[in-house]
Amino acid sequence: MTGEFCIQKVNARCIADVIRFGTYSTTESIVAGVDLEMPGPSRFRGPALSHAVRSQKVQESQLDDRVRNVLNLINYSRGSGVPEHAPETSLNRVQDRLLLRRAAAESIVLLKNQDHVLPFSKSKKTAIIGPNAKIAAFCGGGSASLLPYYSISPYEAISKRCENTVYSQGATGHKLLPQMGNSLRTAQGERGFTWRAFNEPASVVDRKAIDERILTDTNMFFLDYVHEDLNSIWYSQAEGIFTPDESGIYDFGLGVEGTAELYVDDVLLVRNVENQKPGETLFGSGTIEEINGKQMAAGQDYRIRVEWGCARTGSLPPFGPVGGKHGGVRLGACKRIDPVLAIEEAAEVARTADQVVLLVGLNGEWESEGTDRTNLDLPPHTNALVARVLSANPNTAVVVQCGTTVEMPWVDEAKGILHAWYGGNETGSGIADIIFGDVNPVRLPYTEKPRDQS
Repeated sequence: MTGEFCIQKVNARCIADVIRFGTYSTTESIVAGVDLEMPGPSRFRGPALSHAVRSQKVQESQLDDRVRNVLNLINYSRGSGVPEHAPETSLNRVQDRLLLRRAAAESIVLLKNQDHVLPFSKSKKTAIIGPNAKIAAFCGGGSASLLPYYSISPYEAISKRCENTVYSQGATGHKLLPQMGNSLRTAQGERGFTWRAFNEPASVVDRKAIDERILTDTNMFFLDYVHEDLNSIWYSQAEGIFTPDESGIYDFGLGVEGTAELYVDDVLLVRNVENQKPGETLFGSGTIEEINGKQMAAGQDYRIRVEWGCARTGSLPPFGPVGGKHGGVRLGACKRIDPVLAIEEAAEVARTADQVVLLVGLNGEWESEGTDRTNLDLPPHTNALVARVLSANPNTAVVVQCGTTVEMPWVDEAKGILHAWYGGNETGSGIADIIFGDVNPVRLPYTEKPRDQS
């Protein structure tokens, strides 16, 4: 897709998605119709483009066409009436929530409904199982992700409508440890954590913050961060309070471009400073995720603090398409589970119920820009979980959330299979509407595998 097509047919965000970090030539990209190189500073359209025009490799008329398309986009965008640098506002209206719920439900596809296992009864004991049960997998990763006003998980929606429910996670579905911003709170009780920027490292006593914010996203990539008082080498601190719901060992992980240390109640737990190894964090510009665990008690407050230094403090050279500027840090955490024991626990929970909703699939970590999936597998241990639950209770509806193809080796054993995609804010409500028959799903005929004729 050329930049010109993108400008004429869609919007400015699409331009960034199509061309951002994707320009690798000067003359060829101009001739092909790529209008804009993003982000700056330009690598191919500064002095290199001037030289190409002087050398007549690029005609001025071709350059005029590229510039004209950008100006046309600017004029088109001005028609929205939104002024430049306008403050961010919200539009969380009742009619919007109803529309989102309808879209979530009507997009779900019924792949299989053997013996009319669906719809389920709201009065029967229902087991809610799976790694996608208590998280709202509402969008893909990278530029496909947005911070929603709210999100409803399948567990929330199903348990509100069903008189008798039981729950088991059964397996984990994450690729990296889940971000923990929404599990933290500030000292003042706000959801999220306090983030501060400094020009001095944590070792400097009484250092003064040059910036302070309340954030909820613990995947902090400072690619376009700007502050008038910021030095070329700078530091930041993220601090919040974590109160676990369950007792057990909790794993904490740090991936960085730069350097970082994670403290729990001022005791160092994770250090990502020396002997760094390239990994998949921060769109491929960060390290692998360094992990360590800590025994924690349910209901007890723990102060989580991350001290980070910018990319220039790290030991790795810049790598990946976006590396080499400020850098960033990713903080994740979750309770550690034994996959074998967790699957057996889930099977036992399924055995005690009249009907089971089994929620599995991918999420924005597995399906994101900048990386390709290397296979069609569901996350580790997922297929084992599905097989055990199906054997424990045949009245099971397997709900698969993903945006692309996945293998389902248990397809012949499952009576009910729904493909639920990523349903936006009302993901859980849409799934519950289909499960209990409040909305009819799109239906595809299920075709059994051909029998071996040999």
